[in-house]
Amino acid sequence: MDTKQACERFVAFKSHNTQRRYHAILAQLREFLAGQSIGSVTPSKALDFVRGLQAQGKSDATISNTVALLSALYRHLSDLALIRGNPWAMARNVLPARRHVQVRPTKLVPLELVPEILDLPDPRTKIGVRDRAVLAALFGGGLRRSEVVGLDLRDVLISADGSRLVIRESKAGKRQEQALPDWAAERLAELVAQRSGDGATPIGPLFPTYDLRGRERGRMSTASLRRLYSYYLEQVGLEGYAPHSARATAATALLQSGATDREVRDFLRHRTTGMVEVYDKRAKANDKIAGRLKYGNH
Repeated sequence: MDTKQACERFVAFKSHNTQRRYHAILAQLREFLAGQSIGSVTPSKALDFVRGLQAQGKSDATISNTVALLSALYRHLSDLALIRGNPWAMARNVLPARRHVQVRPTKLVPLELVPEILDLPDPRTKIGVRDRAVLAALFGGGLRRSEVVGLDLRDVLISADGSRLVIRESKAGKRQEQALPDWAAERLAELVAQRSGDGATPIGPLFPTYDLRGRERGRMSTASLRRLYSYYLEQVGLEGYAPHSARATAATALLQSGATDREVRDFLRHRTTGMVEVYDKRAKANDKIAGRLKYGNH
């Protein structure tokens, strides 16, 4: 197997989008090499290639991605003994460090509007009961949208010592429990009763989608959740708000109630208090702290 065949075989096992990216990058590299083989790249040439991309005005992220893909490919060629070493290792060392910044800070939903938003869904309809529970999970539980749509009926725990939601696929990649204030727990309990009455199983989705006739169409997607959330916020004049704004709003409401950064950190299930400062728009998920999460009469 020669270098060209090895490259083609390596790329062929990638996803469609990754293949397209590799083809574009390799075309750029071949143009840079001006007829020389792929295997002729040296650390010096790799650096020159990167500088050429910078001169073209390519972003740091694009260049980093390009070098990472080429590094993976050349590591494969090295493992096959078709080249000696990986010429892109040095190029990776000169790339700018990734900057961790919040480019678009999460918006805060005005606290005085939250009670009105929570009461918008019609509790007399199947969809209204579902939507009331969705908003309760977002504003009352501070859940991420992926966590909301991943909930099953069995994940709603109603007990004497407090109501909780079981998050099976959290951001941390492990099972977690999220406490709920009483008003939010009541809405989740109403939905569970409705879903159980419709014959849903414990492992069925807590938040389904419905067709125009009210028939269940499967689990709600994150895209559907975003549309649902936007629909209700637009009714009170708020546009461009993502579901994550409910999480920021919950954090701020707790801080204004007198909760400490550490208490809010535990409620949000963060490892550090750094993100609490991001969510705090004034500047342990347990029943005590969850019970303080109130909006007006809720």
